[in-house]
Amino acid sequence: MNLYAACILYFLVVSVCYGLNESCSDELGMKNKRIPDKNITASTSKSKDNSPHFARLDSPKAWCSSQDDKLPFIQIQLKGPRIITGITTQGSSSDWAWVTKYGVKFRENGTWKEYHEELAGNNNIRGVKSNALDPPIKTQSIRIYPKDPMTLDNTDPKPCCLRLELRGCSAPDCGPLKKPDHGDIIEQVAFTYGNRIVFKCTETGYEMRGSRVRICQIDGTWNGSPTTCEIVQCGDPGTIQNGSQTVTKGFMYGGSVEFKCDKGYTLVGMRIIYCRADKQWSAAVPHCRDFCQSHAAGVHANPDNCFGFIMCDKAGTTHEMPCPAGLKFNPATLVCDWPKNVECENAGSGKPAG
Repeated sequence: MNLYAACILYFLVVSVCYGLNESCSDELGMKNKRIPDKNITASTSKSKDNSPHFARLDSPKAWCSSQDDKLPFIQIQLKGPRIITGITTQGSSSDWAWVTKYGVKFRENGTWKEYHEELAGNNNIRGVKSNALDPPIKTQSIRIYPKDPMTLDNTDPKPCCLRLELRGCSAPDCGPLKKPDHGDIIEQVAFTYGNRIVFKCTETGYEMRGSRVRICQIDGTWNGSPTTCEIVQCGDPGTIQNGSQTVTKGFMYGGSVEFKCDKGYTLVGMRIIYCRADKQWSAAVPHCRDFCQSHAAGVHANPDNCFGFIMCDKAGTTHEMPCPAGLKFNPATLVCDWPKNVECENAGSGKPAG
């Protein structure tokens, strides 16, 4: 196995270790000249024999900066946005020179940004050094800033010389995502690598499940989990003793629970509670209290109907008493009376008015 093949094998192993997609490690065009000479520029060149377009991997010559260049760089303009997952460098066998490390800048949204770390360079004039980029870079323009130049002839000041190849792929397209039912997409620029989609639930009473933000990954898939807007659930509020409950539309937003006490008991609290958008019930669960525990001894209207009354004795015991047939209890006079003299909420229930 020759040195170049060994280097490529190393790059693939490193790519796997860093979680990069092996399909995104193609040569981007320096060595095979798919990148034209005019797209390779530099801050300076030592001579015509060290022009920027000689900075191609395995080229007989190499790019070298002028010896008085304090901040040398070589810039490569790609044909379109690319995902750069790795950089391979060589020194210059014709100039007996190499660099031991380098920095990277890339153009993003019109601004040059610095890569988060310096990368290791070469340690001789012919060997190759491959670095996997984690995270990868998405750009159309990249600059390499060589540092710590070395030469075999002890030239001083030393020029920065190198040859290189970029590895990666075209920016993958993850495809569009649908907006969720009862929700919307509030941020969306493109569907290619590095772009994101942001979701929001827009209808009252719905909450988000899954990922609020999803980002297009290097393998052409969206990260995170599918986004849905689900109706809010308040949960079972619980039952009451000495009573019953009727549930309408379940324990979800807009649902309600109506409570009713058994005979001889009176309801303390709200008769109906509703599930709100904040996942809380509109009121606490009521409770049923023995009627005569909260009323004085004597005769009282039955809160459930007008066909009888409640008698509370001095011991606080509740006695439900019916009116004679054809009569209703009149809460105004506290006696059973003719129906025409009694106001009830409705004739069917016989519930006292008010």
